[in-house]
Amino acid sequence: PGTTARWEEIQVANDITACLLSRAAAGPGAPALEAPSRAPMTWAVLGQRIRDARSRLASWNIQRGDVVAGAIADRAECLAALAILPASSTYATLDATLRVDDQVELLRRIGTKAVVVPAGGGGALGEAARRLGIARMTMTTDAAEAGAFNLALAEPTASLDAPPRLGAECAYVTATSGTTGRPKLATHGHRQIMITSLALGARFAMTPADTSAHLTPLHLGGGLRTGLLLALIHGASVRCLPVGGAEAFVAAVEAGEVTY
Repeated sequence: PGTTARWEEIQVANDITACLLSRAAAGPGAPALEAPSRAPMTWAVLGQRIRDARSRLASWNIQRGDVVAGAIADRAECLAALAILPASSTYATLDATLRVDDQVELLRRIGTKAVVVPAGGGGALGEAARRLGIARMTMTTDAAEAGAFNLALAEPTASLDAPPRLGAECAYVTATSGTTGRPKLATHGHRQIMITSLALGARFAMTPADTSAHLTPLHLGGGLRTGLLLALIHGASVRCLPVGGAEAFVAAVEAGEVTY
């Protein structure tokens, strides 16, 4: 029993999904994701959605190291996808405003196995996936809680038969904004993010009582690591606000809705 407990402790400390499931078990009724005019997604619901997505993606032959790309315009759903999909994939979060040709280039470079697109129209990312013969998963909004969504395999292709492109330890892929030339690709490992987040959390004395005011773009590293995962890894909650929304931020502070 002691060895089993120690192994679980090590796993939680080195794996984002294991950590989030542990947080869900410890505080199931607390909010995890919040958005204006939506009921919060509790930790219990987030934990269940992580388990459901892991099972569903595995049934489609998608596992960690397989790159799933998304360019999700709805910020709350994008936050939820970033928390949920690395359970059984390496998730690449892309800029939803990119043109089709730019999406094609990025999908090729990262070796994408499947993409997540809105139901009823895939936008630039969906068209890029069609050109490259990449499988498409459709996302439909579940109005029950902030960020809630459902996935369906709308267009399976031979891309689902490809072996994993990256190592299982890789949780995310992001692309830089390209202001100095061709966008650079960056990988973010489970253990790397956990170590950084735990160190920052200790420095800032973060607890599950904290709430992040999320104001930054989700396809860039800061919005992923500091705005989202730093909070969730400590069992705290994330309040989804508009990008750079100064007025929304001030209102949230005055209402006591955020702590950092």
